[in-house]
Amino acid sequence: MNTKAKLDKIRKLMAERNLQAYLVPGTDPHGSEYLPNIWKRRQWLSGFTGSAGDLVITMDKAGLWTDSRYFIQADKQLADSGIILFKVGMPDTPDLISWLSKQLGAGDKVGVDSSLHLHRELQSFRSKLDSEQIKLINVYPNLVDMLREQPLKLPAEAISIRGDEFSGESFQEKLQKLRTVMKEQGAHLLVVRKLDEIAWLFNIRSKDVLYNPVVIAYAIITPDDSYLYLSLNKVNDEVLAYFGDQVKLLEYEKFKDDLPALARNRNVWLDPDSTSGWMHQLTENSAKLILERSPVVQFKAVKNKAELEGMVSCHLRDGIALTKFLYWLDNNHEGATEVGAARKLLEFRQEQMFFKGQSFETISSFGPNGAIVHYTPQKDPEIKFKPRGLYLVDSGGQYLDGTTDLTRTICFGEPLSKEKKMFTTVLKGFIDLATLSFPQGTSGKQLDTVARLPLWKMGLNYGHGTGHGVGSYLNVHEGPHAISYYRCQGDPLVPGMVTSIEPGFYAEDEFGIRIENLFYVVEDKELSCGDDRFCRFENLSICPLDSKLVEPDLLYEEQKIFFNNYQQLCYLKLSPYLNEAEKTWLRKKTESI
Repeated sequence: MNTKAKLDKIRKLMAERNLQAYLVPGTDPHGSEYLPNIWKRRQWLSGFTGSAGDLVITMDKAGLWTDSRYFIQADKQLADSGIILFKVGMPDTPDLISWLSKQLGAGDKVGVDSSLHLHRELQSFRSKLDSEQIKLINVYPNLVDMLREQPLKLPAEAISIRGDEFSGESFQEKLQKLRTVMKEQGAHLLVVRKLDEIAWLFNIRSKDVLYNPVVIAYAIITPDDSYLYLSLNKVNDEVLAYFGDQVKLLEYEKFKDDLPALARNRNVWLDPDSTSGWMHQLTENSAKLILERSPVVQFKAVKNKAELEGMVSCHLRDGIALTKFLYWLDNNHEGATEVGAARKLLEFRQEQMFFKGQSFETISSFGPNGAIVHYTPQKDPEIKFKPRGLYLVDSGGQYLDGTTDLTRTICFGEPLSKEKKMFTTVLKGFIDLATLSFPQGTSGKQLDTVARLPLWKMGLNYGHGTGHGVGSYLNVHEGPHAISYYRCQGDPLVPGMVTSIEPGFYAEDEFGIRIENLFYVVEDKELSCGDDRFCRFENLSICPLDSKLVEPDLLYEEQKIFFNNYQQLCYLKLSPYLNEAEKTWLRKKTESI
């Protein structure tokens, strides 16, 4: 079936249930950004493959809301689908519920699967719709699942244990920290829904979600017991021995019965940032709810000594792979393709110790495709590189000791003056933020401006955030911190947090530029004095920048010094692991400007 045929069939199911609209969000029962195949409902129905986007269907219209990372991609993927694209953040774009309210009338009904929406999100929807006398209705089973007619079978890949040498803490130590905070809050029960939080808390990993080494599971923690709900066919003898009698392993489906039973007449801690409407419904009538952020979020975000050491180590190995790839690219780009280059980069990473897979699908984009922020290389036909033009590669690796994410923009042939000017402008913002010291308590929303300022002075901007948190052999995107004017919720950057810094510039139909390194936050001991504590960023990523794209006259002296020092650092760190040809190439690439 094509998209129009699928929409027609959904509308028949809606009519049978007297629904005038139906919401299909781009998430799953665990609020995940990246989904297992069984829960890619919006993608299957609409054809849009971006990681962010919500679909609403009425009896005669359909709309999809997504952010600026996916505007160009969504335009192409939704063409001739009958689905209207709504560009979130644009001045004339209505929010989903406001638009829906104008399409419907008093007495109409909107269907939702409450397991896919945050409780507070549904509260907001219901409040707005009630004012128009439109009802929000929970609908089970999910209508898309009924249409797909496929059994929702959870992945069966075995679970592995992440040893204490990489995690830095045993699961017993983590549970003890958690229970200490629970006691302070008077909580008898804490529920964990997010997959990366569960993986971190219990030191387990798997392959249930592509690129994210998580296990599909729920967890319930009490002062005395820990319950982990997952597919038991994934549990081997190693896992059984690891947990012993300290964690009760139960079938995934049992969670829906156990949660209300365990919650009855107890103080139940639910994180409003991750609690679905369905979970709230299971507990609201029988328990006293503590709606506060889970302490697991902050525990996971602030890396311990072993995790930071692992991040340093894996970034060096990742830098070796990336540098070998850039050498290969410099000598073989003519006639190569976007897909072929991405495949070659993966081969270099696979040679590295502890490599477990990619941390997201590689963005390998040449020329105009670089302007598509979250571009997926086209396979049929493959896009060939031309002798001249910009190539943007954004990629990352999952290693037993950490997670990487890095973007480089490379010029084939001689750069145009516009390309050099824009690359150098992006570089200025990158350096200014990377070298900034900031007072303790500063949030990423405050820092976001620093990286944008050189572009703003030219009347230019980029639509995505400047930085996101990164897990330790976990999700490449994690909170609660973010260097972003729209994603940041006000959480301060504190020592131990890992973040990307990744400003960019995108000229539609011409080229894209992005520079991205990962950093971790440390105390700036030179500036800290008394109660006035300052922080700064410590670099993790080791991979040279393309100096051919730099216009030195546009840089301040301090920026030139940073650039030259970074290039020299790359040579000193990487050259011992390269062959003579690669080493000679790298020496030239890292010469001072």
